[in-house]
Amino acid sequence: MFPATYQKIDKIIEHTNSDNLEIAQVLGWTTVIKKGQFKAGDTCVFVVVDSVLPDADWCEFMRSNKFRVKSQKIRKALSQGIAFSPEILTQYMGLDEIGELEIGADLSEILGVKHYEKPTSGFKSGDAAGNFPEYIPKTDEERIQNCLGVIKELANVPCVITTKVDGTSATFGIQNDKIDVCSRNLSVTEGNNIYWEMAHKYNILDILKEAQKFAIQGEIAGPGIQGNKLQLKEHELFVFNVRNLESNRYLDHQGMGMFCEQYQLPMVPFEGFYTFTGEETLEDLLEMAEGKYQDTNNHKEGIVIRPKTEMYSKVLFGRTSFKVVNNKFLLKHGE
Repeated sequence: MFPATYQKIDKIIEHTNSDNLEIAQVLGWTTVIKKGQFKAGDTCVFVVVDSVLPDADWCEFMRSNKFRVKSQKIRKALSQGIAFSPEILTQYMGLDEIGELEIGADLSEILGVKHYEKPTSGFKSGDAAGNFPEYIPKTDEERIQNCLGVIKELANVPCVITTKVDGTSATFGIQNDKIDVCSRNLSVTEGNNIYWEMAHKYNILDILKEAQKFAIQGEIAGPGIQGNKLQLKEHELFVFNVRNLESNRYLDHQGMGMFCEQYQLPMVPFEGFYTFTGEETLEDLLEMAEGKYQDTNNHKEGIVIRPKTEMYSKVLFGRTSFKVVNNKFLLKHGE
């Protein structure tokens, strides 16, 4: 989902710990608002968590937070995201009218709202060799709060649940005998950095040359990366995607498992299979996402859910794959 979009207030909920506040429901999110600020059915400019607002007059109240939108509790009520009055579009952005905007319209660029990128301090991220290669999609799972309709799509569909590892994503691909080793957003020059360290540790260069038509994507975790919440003694790679570059399709769970077993690549932790009824609620999935990383006392970031057999989602306009982030993790780490 885009950082800032035009949305509708679906519901207003009473705030049980404040006479001056209410809770607005937008998509699958709840955000604390001033009492009377909105009513159900109103439109708003909605900025999701993990976004950064611009240093502008209309965002001045966020300066102490360095303009970053995080999950928080306000008077014991969970607040995720910020709902602004659409008037900011005419008052600050100079738009003449907003009546023709469609629900879901991306307002990020015009408002200067950007997705928050986790800092790479603590490990050697390397120098950029160029842009992220166009022949491989970037790694980015949609949050369930932004795509609740996918639950109905998955009714009676056997799914795979894996642990979301909190680290830094890496991509390894090959095209025309040229190998790309990438961070989340860039191709990285060979040298003393975490991405090439993983490429050599797991013999990924040889794997790509042998397999030729595949790209490998995974999460790197370990000392110096996001607080090393898995408490690993050294840097490790956890594969979560293998993509066939000829068919432009991802391998399903079984196919990825066979690929990783053949080439001795570790996969993200498997949590189990689950068949949806289609009646699950957001709260059901959030409960499934809770827990600790194995052999630690650290809240895990959450889970990723995919069907056992790859399928297209009309809700996601693409691959059926989404993440459910653990709210205890978000509140603990201010994300």
